[in-house]
Amino acid sequence: MTTYPTPYAKDNDRVTVTKWELSPNDGYAPPGESVERPLPPLQIINPADYFGHIIPSRRWIVRDWIPCGVVTGLYGDGGLGKSLLAQQLQSACACGGEWVGQVAEYCRSIGFYCEDDTDELLRRQENITAAMNLEAADLANVQFVSRVHQDNILMTFSKSGKGELTPLHKQMVEQSKDFGARLAVFDTAADFFAGNENDRGQVRQFIAVALGSIAEAIDGAVLLCAHPSRSGISSGTGDGGSTGWSNSFRSRLYLSMPECEGVPPDDERVLARKKANYAARNDQIPLVWSNGAFRVNRPNDAIGSSFRASASEVFLSLLDALTKQNRLVSDNAHASNYAPKEFALQPDRQGYKRQDFKLAMERLFAVGQIKVVEDGPPSRRRRYIANA
Repeated sequence: MTTYPTPYAKDNDRVTVTKWELSPNDGYAPPGESVERPLPPLQIINPADYFGHIIPSRRWIVRDWIPCGVVTGLYGDGGLGKSLLAQQLQSACACGGEWVGQVAEYCRSIGFYCEDDTDELLRRQENITAAMNLEAADLANVQFVSRVHQDNILMTFSKSGKGELTPLHKQMVEQSKDFGARLAVFDTAADFFAGNENDRGQVRQFIAVALGSIAEAIDGAVLLCAHPSRSGISSGTGDGGSTGWSNSFRSRLYLSMPECEGVPPDDERVLARKKANYAARNDQIPLVWSNGAFRVNRPNDAIGSSFRASASEVFLSLLDALTKQNRLVSDNAHASNYAPKEFALQPDRQGYKRQDFKLAMERLFAVGQIKVVEDGPPSRRRRYIANA
């Protein structure tokens, strides 16, 4: 037996740890014989040491919507399609494609689903695969784990409110890392959280430690699906439980029915960003359910509304416009006419940035919608992007 420190049990200057067979830094402390060890040193950050250095840019799974390194909450009433939306996100990441009109980072993902059995997950995926034109090679980047009718608690709490990670947490971390996932989906919060949802201390430990540690371990993002409270639905905020939930998320999304006169159409939804520490709040995307999958809803009368076209659509539109002006753009990041850089300067960019256009360009190349063309005499060859 070897002892290791746990991040929860601590007093003024000592950490209470438990004897258990674990590897260092796992942070698990099930009941057992306790010993004491000194606290680890504080991690001191001196900003002066970084003056003049290049600070890494923030990383995203979906820019402005799902940041890396933290936990994002996806709220929605039962039956509206949270699980479908989460599964579509996994599929978009698998091919570096689009999720609700936004470019998703190309990566592997794993989803832990507690409300759907294997057959249901596969039926849903069949519809998504058809809607997104996915190939077997894309699906190799996706894993599902069905946890229906099982004990799915990731953290338990003592009478003092101290949280302890469960062996299942360790198992899920290891599987996520072994698969190389950079996105982990947990559906839903009620299955994984065993504490008092109105206790901000317990909620904070669950979000920041139980789930936050997974985001850190996979060097990616965690998406937690959850149901809003009755008051959250009636107020339109879409939150649930104590304020500790919303405060602990760095980004919180809300899937709801659209507001309209009379009864809203059964197939329409709105995905709103209700909280964002790193982006603007209250951005909305209209969705419509079609053939078992969600797609962005762009009715003819939506011109002039606040809803944006996808980054890929804007990329193609700007490519056509600049090509007609004989302002050819390149796929070479070192070229002065690098397409993402040029497009990010255009007034019709619809708010997208250079990184958005870079991801869109890679996706368009991957699906064969654009190509690189070379022409001109040998002494003056030119290379540029064109529609395929």
